[in-house]
Amino acid sequence: MKNIKSYIAYLAVFALLFTSCSKEEGNPGNLETPEVASLSFATVLNDLTRSAEKAHLNDFPVCSEATPSYVVVQISGEGYDGPASLEIPLSDTPGDYDDDGEAEYFTLENSNLELPEGNYLLNFFAVYDSGDNLIWVAPSTEEEGTLANFVNNPLPLNINLVAGTKKYVDVDVLCYDKRMVNEYGYLFFELETNTALDFCFFANYCIGDRHFVANYSVSIWLGVDDDGTPLYTNIPAPISAEGEFSAAPLCFALPSPPEGVDEDEPYLYYEVTLEPWNGYYPNPGDDVITGTLSLNDIEANFDGEDNVDYEHLRFGCDPDQNVCPGQDNDDDGLGASCDNCPDEFNPDQADSDNDGLGNACDNCPEDSNPNQTDSDEDGVGDECDICDEGDDTIDTDQDGIPDACDRCPTLGGTENFFGCPSDPCIEGDDSDGDGYRGLCDNCPDVSNVDQADSDQDGVGDACDECPGFDDGEDIDGDGVPNGCDVCEDGDDTVDSDGNGVPDDCENTNGGGACETAFMFGNTPINSFSNANRWGWAENFDQSDDTETYKIWAGAGQNDLSKGTHVGNATVTLNGDGDVELSISLFSGFSLDELHVNLSEAQPSGNVAKAPGQYNRNGEVNANTLNYTFDFNNTDGDFWIIVHTVTCGIND
Repeated sequence: MKNIKSYIAYLAVFALLFTSCSKEEGNPGNLETPEVASLSFATVLNDLTRSAEKAHLNDFPVCSEATPSYVVVQISGEGYDGPASLEIPLSDTPGDYDDDGEAEYFTLENSNLELPEGNYLLNFFAVYDSGDNLIWVAPSTEEEGTLANFVNNPLPLNINLVAGTKKYVDVDVLCYDKRMVNEYGYLFFELETNTALDFCFFANYCIGDRHFVANYSVSIWLGVDDDGTPLYTNIPAPISAEGEFSAAPLCFALPSPPEGVDEDEPYLYYEVTLEPWNGYYPNPGDDVITGTLSLNDIEANFDGEDNVDYEHLRFGCDPDQNVCPGQDNDDDGLGASCDNCPDEFNPDQADSDNDGLGNACDNCPEDSNPNQTDSDEDGVGDECDICDEGDDTIDTDQDGIPDACDRCPTLGGTENFFGCPSDPCIEGDDSDGDGYRGLCDNCPDVSNVDQADSDQDGVGDACDECPGFDDGEDIDGDGVPNGCDVCEDGDDTVDSDGNGVPDDCENTNGGGACETAFMFGNTPINSFSNANRWGWAENFDQSDDTETYKIWAGAGQNDLSKGTHVGNATVTLNGDGDVELSISLFSGFSLDELHVNLSEAQPSGNVAKAPGQYNRNGEVNANTLNYTFDFNNTDGDFWIIVHTVTCGIND
């Protein structure tokens, strides 16, 4: 519940006509001009509140503890020929001169207020402190708003001035204290004596299980029904549709109970009417919440000395309350008067395009079409109809193009190609007979109905020259993809001495640096748990009796572009179940260290990342390049890691 703070002060000012020592008495003294009376003013402070129209409060001063110093008045009448505005000092000795329990401030004598007998109008009255700050001002019936309703004698005041008399004229003036509506920032005011009371409303509207912030209007009467005196009539709630639909509390200043009305006796009557809110919820039926208020009802919403809780009203949120009268044909809890699909069950009343028709019965739920025109009578409105002269509901290949407009009704395609795949797939040849044509076949010369492409390089597995790498990348243009290129900067197809090392990669000058190197495998070591280092392990499959792998030096982060291809390692599983390893280094390279790990199961990350702890290290050395490891493998499936320190690497 939101909290609201408020306060306004009320000041009664009495205009006194000084010509004798008593009210409405004859003049016992000697006056130089018997037909002339003098006028002065007295002030007394009470409390009052604001009107609902906050803008009018800007014309009234903020209440303060300042002491009144002088008044500014404007008087008109046939006998007045003084200045348009008069500044009159106040006496600094206030007192209760009229026995009403309140202290009054009196103006000092002013020659401009010695006026001929007659009728005058007091048009303006304001009180200032010694610092020239406006502290009170009188409301007028000629101003917009309702502040004049809360004082006994609003301006302009008719003054019947009779010579030789003293006449008190009440002048009610106001000030206000700005306070805030918590969380919303709306001003209103609170009374403490002669209280005009703050009371605020907030409302929700429910349709089935869905809740909305309500748009509503409020009327209030002084009395127990609408035959009473109107105080507010059809005041709209402060709603907003910017960003999100929202509303702030609607607050009112209410008068205190009339004299003789008990605290628990109703004396105010209100009507809160649910209003439409276009674009937010369906137009509601006629629904009005009525009630009466006593002083106890109003003060029950007070929260501490300065806060007020709003009265929270709910339209249709009670399961027994039907705010939508009429026949409920679809049994969704909403009568036909406000059901956006009266014949389709939709308690949520969802309406995505805000055309007044719920999604459940809208033939274009995402496109506004309140007229629901459907020229081809296929159940899809013209506003969103794809196939103007055919049935949009039949789409055999589920490509979003109805069969009636699909040139390839059984082959998924796009709207740009009239429901067919791109043109090369339709017009190309199918030389391998696998049903895929032209550029849509990732192995145009090898039949592969599944079109599998494990490394996603656009070349199917059935014809992939370099599995695991992009066949389309060939930096040296020798026809061998980079991933399988023995000599990255040379032509792999030229090997004059037949040693498996292309001529362009033969290194005959020796020397160079020593680098960590690994045999390339199908599993990066850093994919093992707790193994944060580069390198590879090979899960040797039983389907391969012999396999040759590259040895890469200096390929940090498993980035082959950083490494040097220094040679190859050939792994063979022989008929005895033993594993043979043969290392062939390119010319100019030599081993400084060699480590081998061989296991039936995948090695742990702690083992894989520590070459110095490999289990076959005791059987190998850097000077021997060919080995047969006693292994007795029976299923043809094992793991091998080959690590070296290779020298001869160019910096």
